Amino acid sequence: MSQPSDIEQAIIDGATGPKMVRVGNETVEAQPVDEQMKAASFIAGQTAATKPHFGLRMTKMIPGSSGG
Repeated sequence: MSQPSDIEQAIIDGATGPKMVRVGNETVEAQPVDEQMKAASFIAGQTAATKPHFGLRMTKMIPGSSGG
């Protein structure tokens, strides 16, 4: 699953990097961290939706005996 680690790395880079860089007449501004986290959450949801179980797993719970 290389995609989530790439997204996590992009969020880390965005959070630790400069907000705006200006070189000569060129200006580059980073996306806000909250927007990056929303995008990561959306992509994670899309990835879970493509799985056959939609990110959910159903199990049958069997209670233990009551001793009686």
